[in-house]
Amino acid sequence: MKRLKKVCCILLLVSMLGGCGCQREEPLAVVVEKVEVTSHHGAETLERTYTKSAKISAILNYLRWLRPKFGADCDPEQIPGDAYTITVTLSDGEQEIYEQKTNGYLRKDEGRWQNIDPEKGIMLYEIISQMGSDETEPKITKQKLMRQ
Repeated sequence: MKRLKKVCCILLLVSMLGGCGCQREEPLAVVVEKVEVTSHHGAETLERTYTKSAKISAILNYLRWLRPKFGADCDPEQIPGDAYTITVTLSDGEQEIYEQKTNGYLRKDEGRWQNIDPEKGIMLYEIISQMGSDETEPKITKQKLMRQ
């Protein structure tokens, strides 16, 4: 009789826990849908939007490659120089915002500034200046081009 009660309790517990899994509201996998980069490089401003996986991967690989370390010993916002904002939009609607300043500092989501290798930091401008934005032209512009 005790075994039967234990088996029934275990089956009841398993069925209750199994039902909880069906009520999950979060997506099973979160992917990057879009990356937007704004660059203030001297007097030049570049704005790029990337939706193609190869271009998104280039930016994400750059961020992984930087390997920020230690807290910054100064306030990079007070230092004149290049400034970049990288906005990563995820499939669940969340965004991660990275800021890079003077090729030597990086922070995520308004956290603490961290030091990065300036020789690596300069590569962001090289990457985005060679990759055009993935945004398409408005349909009206395409129709005008077809008629001419």
